[in-house]
Amino acid sequence: MTALSGGQRQKAYLAMVLAQDTDVILMDEPTTFLDIRNQLDLLDRARILAGEGKTVVVILHDFEAVLHYADRVILLSEGRVLKAGAAEEVLRSRELEDAFGVTPGFYEAEDGLHIYVKEARLDNPSGSR
Repeated sequence: MTALSGGQRQKAYLAMVLAQDTDVILMDEPTTFLDIRNQLDLLDRARILAGEGKTVVVILHDFEAVLHYADRVILLSEGRVLKAGAAEEVLRSRELEDAFGVTPGFYEAEDGLHIYVKEARLDNPSGSR
């Protein structure tokens, strides 16, 4: 494992999880170190596993990925739940601005709703959480 690149390690970890065939899968920032194609493949695989009845919990800071892949979202800040609900509901909430110090913007495209950072507050002393 130590000879593998970060992306290759992430893929190996996913393979190990899949080989265990558990009912619950927990992933903390699983797209880190992956190129965009492999990020999308991993998130697609997570959706497939959820569709097969598995519970898949993924920690992500990528708002766009959250919007398109998550059924339910729990927004945490400093160990507290700020908001929970459907992805769009949580991403449109004031709590998102409180947690990350950014104002989200949204636009509708042919393939659905998208999110971007419209404004970032510089006065957010704790930074993103």
